[in-house]
Amino acid sequence: MRLRWFILGIVTAVGGGVVAAAKLRRAREALNAPNAARIGARGVAGIIDRVANSVSPAKPDRQA
Repeated sequence: MRLRWFILGIVTAVGGGVVAAAKLRRAREALNAPNAARIGARGVAGIIDRVANSVSPAKPDRQA
């Protein structure tokens, strides 16, 4: 019984390592220079949009 749990533990650890390595590889490929620049430009554009919306001209007072 202990041998079975030991083998299952080894299989689980190896499987987890393989999954983690694949995720790290995909993250490394996604964070290359052009993608990082694109992500940064999107972030800056979002900030500029938020600032532009908050500084929009005031609406005139409604008088009856």
